[in-house]
Amino acid sequence: CAQDHVDEVLDVKELVVGGMVAEKQLLINLFKRCGEKELAFLVNSGFGFGLLLGVFQMAAWIFYERAWTLAVGGAVVGYLTNWCAAACAATG
Repeated sequence: CAQDHVDEVLDVKELVVGGMVAEKQLLINLFKRCGEKELAFLVNSGFGFGLLLGVFQMAAWIFYERAWTLAVGGAVVGYLTNWCAAACAATG
């Protein structure tokens, strides 16, 4: 059957990536539409999350003053914020 060998004739990944690169505005619109709820949540709750998690990071810095704790703290804050945004957007 010809459908079984379509991947030998057509590279779907290359077609999609090539189309998105050629139509940058389409890609921008896609990301805006798909991430609209998550982005709105991040914007609206960023101050509260940043303040709360920043206080914990400040306390950790006071008791354990190592430069790497800032990088780890930033990564944890970023991960938790993204996770919360995705979880809240999925339920809301």
